[in-house]
Amino acid sequence: MLAASLASQNMDSSSSAELLRAFEELANACRKQDRTQVAEADFKLHKTIVTLSRHKRLQQQYRIVQQQIRVYIASSDALTPDFQTFIDHHRPIVDAILARDADLAAKLSSEHNLSEGKKLHRHLLTLESARIQA
Repeated sequence: MLAASLASQNMDSSSSAELLRAFEELANACRKQDRTQVAEADFKLHKTIVTLSRHKRLQQQYRIVQQQIRVYIASSDALTPDFQTFIDHHRPIVDAILARDADLAAKLSSEHNLSEGKKLHRHLLTLESARIQA
């Protein structure tokens, strides 16, 4: 949320091109329907947004937890059956950042992170319930 908001305020032609490249990598991985590439490109897009925020402390904290984020993204992505969904979830965030709309970028990224977290949480609860009942 913070990263998307700050990145939108720092957009110039170079950062716009970098963001578009990262998004296009995700879209290409989705077209190939390669889950490993999708998870890696999804992580790279998130990391690119953090980098484009130009917020040094945020970048440092992201580096500390990036392996956990990578696992979280891969786990959440594995629960998404339709590859187009990845594009549909990320395109509005990327568009808001490119449009330099900090409020919308923050709102959309927050909603995305919350919905993915809830999806993963529901899945883990289902697995735990099945294990307990077995």
